[in-house]
Amino acid sequence: MRKYIAVFFMLAAYIGASAQEKMKNKGTPPPSNKTGSTTPAKSSDELSFWKNIRMGGNFSAAFGTYTYIQLTPIVGYVFNGKLFTGVSGTYIYQSEKQSNGAKISYNIYGMSAIGRYSVYEGLFLNAEYETLNYSLYDVKSNTERRVWVNSPLIGAGYISSFDNFRGPYIMVLYNLNYDPNTTPYPSSWVIRIGMLF
Repeated sequence: MRKYIAVFFMLAAYIGASAQEKMKNKGTPPPSNKTGSTTPAKSSDELSFWKNIRMGGNFSAAFGTYTYIQLTPIVGYVFNGKLFTGVSGTYIYQSEKQSNGAKISYNIYGMSAIGRYSVYEGLFLNAEYETLNYSLYDVKSNTERRVWVNSPLIGAGYISSFDNFRGPYIMVLYNLNYDPNTTPYPSSWVIRIGMLF
């Protein structure tokens, strides 16, 4: 009887060790596509695509006699770590208190197509085409009407983290279509500070 018990324990130990060895060497099975219930793993191309998406934008505000609030969200894609292309939306609120106590306010909105090219360690060139809709006062007819104004802007900037256009940035742009009578900008030079994630 002891002989059979010893053989039983030896056989049980062998099967247990054998099962553990199989489990140890067993790899993760590939996702099943038969039932459609298992989601396949993301390919490296999909991961690479999302890794190159950038989101962020600009925000600025000033309060007092003259109030100015600007919100510009940006979304774009980085190609080869050198070229960033994207689009942005713009909303600007302006109000000014007049000497007679009256308050004049404006709502400006629009969008831009953006292109940036990395030149050297954080320095980049920027070109964009912006279109804004705002209220324009016509002195001759003494009326106000909403118009679309198109502005090609070129310039350069610096991003503090030059890891493929991710981090805080500052840039100086020149409005090639500047006209003080038909643009909401106070100058042909535009300074922008923002962040991309």
